[in-house]
Amino acid sequence: LNGPQEFIPHRAAEFQARRDRVLEMFKDIPGLQPNYPEGAFYLFVRCGDLYGRKTPQGKVLKDEADVVLHLMDHGVAVVLGAAYGLSPYFRMSIATEIDKLEEACRRMQRAVAELK
Repeated sequence: LNGPQEFIPHRAAEFQARRDRVLEMFKDIPGLQPNYPEGAFYLFVRCGDLYGRKTPQGKVLKDEADVVLHLMDHGVAVVLGAAYGLSPYFRMSIATEIDKLEEACRRMQRAVAELK
């Protein structure tokens, strides 16, 4: 806490840019509604609107665990919101490079688009 502090404004701006970019990309993913974090390095994303939808293999998404597994099938790792006492949500970290976040959002777009 007593060390150099000059890096903080730059790092804060980086995290804000990541947050803003991911929130913008979620506008193109129907059925997933992210919260707007004011200071966290993660988003909680409401996924309950996907319940009842079917994967191409015929599996019905019954709960957030099914949604998380469906996203995992598309190469996106997120954490069940229930682990934080928050359902029907999953938690997504934004503490990585923006190009990786954009790719994760594109994968989520494809995963949701294939649901019936």
